[in-house]
Amino acid sequence: MKKYLLLMFFLFFWSCENEDSGDDVIFKVTDAQYFSENFIIFIHHSDNPGSNALAKVQVEKGGTATFKENKIEGGPFFGSNVLDIDLSSIDNDFIVTIYELNDNPEIRRNITTNWNVKKGSEWNISGLFSNYNEAGISDQMISDPISPVIGTEIYDVLFEQLGSGYKTSYNEGYCGDISNGWSSFYANISSSSDQFNYLIGLQLEDGSKHLGTANVDWETCGSIGATNWIQDALFELEVPFEISFDTDRVAGYIRNYNTISGTGNIYYETDYQSLNSYDSGFSTNGVIELLTTDQLSFANKKYLTISGRRADGIYGYSGTRYYDNYTYGNVVDVKDLTFNFNHDEETGALTNITAEEEIDQVSFSYRVNVNDILFYWNHYLDPKHVNQISLPKLDIGLVNNLEWGWAPQAYSYDVYEGQDEILNALRVENTWYQTPKTYRWSWYSYPWSETSMNSENENDKNQKSLDKVWD
Repeated sequence: MKKYLLLMFFLFFWSCENEDSGDDVIFKVTDAQYFSENFIIFIHHSDNPGSNALAKVQVEKGGTATFKENKIEGGPFFGSNVLDIDLSSIDNDFIVTIYELNDNPEIRRNITTNWNVKKGSEWNISGLFSNYNEAGISDQMISDPISPVIGTEIYDVLFEQLGSGYKTSYNEGYCGDISNGWSSFYANISSSSDQFNYLIGLQLEDGSKHLGTANVDWETCGSIGATNWIQDALFELEVPFEISFDTDRVAGYIRNYNTISGTGNIYYETDYQSLNSYDSGFSTNGVIELLTTDQLSFANKKYLTISGRRADGIYGYSGTRYYDNYTYGNVVDVKDLTFNFNHDEETGALTNITAEEEIDQVSFSYRVNVNDILFYWNHYLDPKHVNQISLPKLDIGLVNNLEWGWAPQAYSYDVYEGQDEILNALRVENTWYQTPKTYRWSWYSYPWSETSMNSENENDKNQKSLDKVWD
């Protein structure tokens, strides 16, 4: 009798476990002020991207979609959706495509596909500016740079930034005539705050440099001006660099920034400089000087990037970028990241994707049209796990223009190992923005008609395989 009861208990427990397995989360997406429009999520099997999506749902901006084995939960949803699904064929990973709807031909939108997304992933997609693409002339303020020293005029505006504001063209202003020739217009693109930090660097006619700041309450057609001035707060940071390939141009870019935890960074650009092969003393090993400051309490982190343009017949750039972890005086090492692939110019499919061990992620971008509106369809993958892609089937009236959007690009991080860790930091734990890090990148511009592409070739007609490069 005891054996019988034990058997019955085991069968009951097993049946409950079996029933609950269908309720496990396979994938979840929550929009936390990232999308400015409603969006559609597609799930494709990793082995069959050309087949119909295993699951598809249309989600309202700010909504959630939870994909389980037999159903989609969450919402709010819009339009006609099939919420009963079958994801039982998914083993360990799948393909996720997110398409943000748009009916405005003046705004470029993205379709984003991530390959090899792990089963059980739960994404919280956050952003600072849900209405970034809507910035325009309807809600503006005017900057009003005035010399902080009586009797000494402005010689140059070295930089000017309004955090969370978008600098527009002079001819977009509608707030009336302005007499100050240094003035600019800013549009409000923040949906969560109407208070901004303002930053300006001035050089006066006597040669002195001044840093001005203010905390600005938004007032349409109001005037922005610095209320706090610091002399001698600006300095030239000498950044030594070493470029490990032939280059005819080196560029440096520096910003101060602060992080809104989990959602993004607000940047204040202070300088951009370039060195060119026709400049006296140009070298692949040198020093570039960038204007910066260490006296911003509201933006005390540093973003620094140094990049070089290739001069060997393949147009492209490689760079090294620091987020809050550059030590003054350290040499910035810039080198190429090598990756290869074969390309079908009639379909856009890629095969034989290979990359050096250091590369954590590569991206490929296509120009496509949906209802005569231009989109950039961006694909991200880990070349250690994905060696070929064909474009997933999306029933949205998409027309492939058969041309690159952005150039093929590779990334290598010092704090992440592969795309899984990148997505985990960016979409799951939401720690990407506040984490100090260094990453290298390389992109290469090839004609669409090139069917065999190698970032280490010595000339466009003599392609070498990656195996030969590393022998």
